[in-house]
Amino acid sequence: MQKGKLLVISGVSAGAGKDTIVRMFIDKHPDWRHPASVTTRQSRPGEVEGVDYYFVDKPTFENKIKQGDFLETDFHADNWYGTLKKPVMDLLSAGHSVILRKDVNGSMAIKGVIPKAILVFLDVESSEVLESRIRARNSETEEQIQSRLALAKKEQELKRHFDYVVVNPENQPEKALADVEKAVEL
Repeated sequence: MQKGKLLVISGVSAGAGKDTIVRMFIDKHPDWRHPASVTTRQSRPGEVEGVDYYFVDKPTFENKIKQGDFLETDFHADNWYGTLKKPVMDLLSAGHSVILRKDVNGSMAIKGVIPKAILVFLDVESSEVLESRIRARNSETEEQIQSRLALAKKEQELKRHFDYVVVNPENQPEKALADVEKAVEL
């Protein structure tokens, strides 16, 4: 039986500010839990096993898929990513509230398993703002930028499947955070 709340933050794959909003939310509400995902990619400098991710090899990950251990999985950039079902369900059953940051498809998969999950789609004011944010990163080629913008357009078409759409205004993430808090009645 679910006692805690499950909040899933999603949005376009780049530029919506998902990481910023999740970080601000956790800083303001330290009683909320944020369980680590599992990945087959190598750890990056500064990442901590069990905090940032659980790092496993592909056969281990694929075995966990077969055993039904995941709420959702995603394969991109030649690596698997997934959210383990047991830690989330255990936290919820113990009365803890949980926040997850997932892509659009992962969010909808979680809603299919846990219908009471609160899905929030983090959006931007316009496609121009989104492009500006992606370009400001200075980390991608023009081809990658155009690919991200095309993907963002497809992802935005799915926002109607979310419980709430929250606009993250340029340089005002505290406004988006306040709207996320309203969605979970904080």
